[in-house]
Amino acid sequence: MVGVFTKKNSKLKKHHIIRAAQICWQPFEVTFDSIIARLSIHKSVVREEIELLNTANLIKACQQGLESLSITRANRETLVTIQSDQKDLEEKIESATAKLKRAQDEEDRKLSEAIWEYHKQVEVMKKMLLETDFENKRNEILAFINPPEFMEDLEVSQDSRDEGTGLWLSNHPCLLEWLNTSDGSMLWISGSPGCGKTVLAGSIISDLPAEIPCKDSTLTYFFFRHNTPNKKTETSAYRAILAQIFHHASKSETLLNAFTYAMRGSSQRVASLNNLRDLLSRAANCIPNIYIIVDAVDECDCPDAFVDNLVRSNRGTSTKILLFSRPSIRSLQRVVREEHRITVTKSLNGADIYRYCADRIERLISADRLPVDVPPISEMAGWVANGADGMFLWARLMFIYLESEALAPPGRDRTVRLDAMRKLRYPDSLDNMYSRIIELIWSSHNYERELARQVFHWILCAKAQLSAYQLHDILECTYEQSEKAQPVVRRIGQSYLVPESFSAFSSMIILSCSSLVEIRRTSETVGAHYRFIHQSTAEFFLKRIYRSEHCHPGAIAFFSICEPEIEIRLATDCLNYLKHKVPGGPLSGHILQPAKVSAVKQAWPFFEYASLRWISHPESCLRCKHKTYISCVQSFLTSVSSFVSDRLALMTWIESLYLFSNTTLIKARVDSLKL
Repeated sequence: MVGVFTKKNSKLKKHHIIRAAQICWQPFEVTFDSIIARLSIHKSVVREEIELLNTANLIKACQQGLESLSITRANRETLVTIQSDQKDLEEKIESATAKLKRAQDEEDRKLSEAIWEYHKQVEVMKKMLLETDFENKRNEILAFINPPEFMEDLEVSQDSRDEGTGLWLSNHPCLLEWLNTSDGSMLWISGSPGCGKTVLAGSIISDLPAEIPCKDSTLTYFFFRHNTPNKKTETSAYRAILAQIFHHASKSETLLNAFTYAMRGSSQRVASLNNLRDLLSRAANCIPNIYIIVDAVDECDCPDAFVDNLVRSNRGTSTKILLFSRPSIRSLQRVVREEHRITVTKSLNGADIYRYCADRIERLISADRLPVDVPPISEMAGWVANGADGMFLWARLMFIYLESEALAPPGRDRTVRLDAMRKLRYPDSLDNMYSRIIELIWSSHNYERELARQVFHWILCAKAQLSAYQLHDILECTYEQSEKAQPVVRRIGQSYLVPESFSAFSSMIILSCSSLVEIRRTSETVGAHYRFIHQSTAEFFLKRIYRSEHCHPGAIAFFSICEPEIEIRLATDCLNYLKHKVPGGPLSGHILQPAKVSAVKQAWPFFEYASLRWISHPESCLRCKHKTYISCVQSFLTSVSSFVSDRLALMTWIESLYLFSNTTLIKARVDSLKL
């Protein structure tokens, strides 16, 4: 439109008005027909181009579609392959996962088992540590209490009981009342020597557990023994009783703490008497229903103090105490009421003695030791029971007497046994019974008689308890000296401890002594020792030893010589042993090699006693004014002179003093020699 009114040089046309008029007066179709035609052509061209372009685009799209379709088909195949591989992989993964899970489960199981096993081991170790700790505490407390061996006496008393005897005591009203009272109380059973108190004590200890109303009770016991150093003191009784209480109630934390506290508070390893009393009092307050049974209180070295302290320690508790003793204990007469006492009399134990006698007479008849035409057993048992007069020991000794081979010559012995029983019309005494047995020993061969006397004297007057091997050793030496035989000298390394000879020699000793002595064995044969069968046996000899300065001829005098002569004889035997049985020179056999105590004791069992104790025997004689036995003293002095003049024997003795003892004891021995 601009070109209509302007020139090419942009100047206005001169005749623009005319042109405008021409334009305005021409029709539109005329004016723009060519333009419209050309536009139509261009429109057609554009339309065709657009169609061509669309066709090209369509073709391109088809080509792309075909290409896409080809790719999709390939992808589909690949996808199928991938899916297949994926499925396989998933299966493998699933299998691996399952396998891994199983392995994990197995590992978890093994781990759980290992943990459980470890836990069990830890629990076991914990339990073991607790048990070890408890055992260590228990051992420490037992070492602090330090109890003696106490079960042997119970076993001996129970073995001595005949079946069916002692039942009267279990049914006695006083015992039943003592059992059934709720508070603590004391019962005293007394009787004459030999009435069977020890066997009754053993029977009560056996029967009591079934009779005690409360089953959760602690039963303790102790048997005093006058001839055993560690069984005749108040301290020994407390130690044994406390050990039994602790054994029964060791799991009681209160008791364990009480004992541990007392042990830690003491400045010594072994409890003193005051410690023991305090422990017993603590135990009685901690543990209910404690029963204490003590036999032979009269054989305690301080019976009155023991009874008073025992009562004091258990006052105000439920502890029940049963004591057996002779009637002479003043403290028991003072603290025990009359209604709480039982006295063993013939009316109580007579039936038991009769049963015992009937059984022994039946054995004599079975062994063909009585005539064929004897009275009924019941009648003969009545004779012996009448003579016993309520003393079991008398009946036992009577049958030892009747069973002796030395009672009468063969052929007459049956009649003599029957006559001995028939003469028992009246009650007899223990002294008469002992005298009968001593007469039997006196009538035996010289060697047996002398052997019995030496055994009696060593048991009565030894300054320390001799083991059975020690007694055998010195008796062998004494026999060699009396027979003037060549002594058997042993060397270090040669043991005297031969079990076969021990058994044979033991039988010989018991037979020679007509069973007035017995051997008591511990767990080891070396620990065995000889003792009289009853305290009254020792009392029988001691009464006669101390009664008079003069000895009269006869059996009793032969065995019951005065004390100074016994001591001199024993000292002489010790010196002869040192002189003849132990070789002079170094005990080890080599001057540069020290001797071992165990080896020396094994070779010469009596050596320690002879070395340490020979001076103790004549000490009392040196202060004695008795002049009757000059020859015995002269023999002793001759032995002393011979011993001290033998330089090797003297050097060996001095070496043994250092081996067996300490310097204090050596000085005491030297001071004794100066006297």
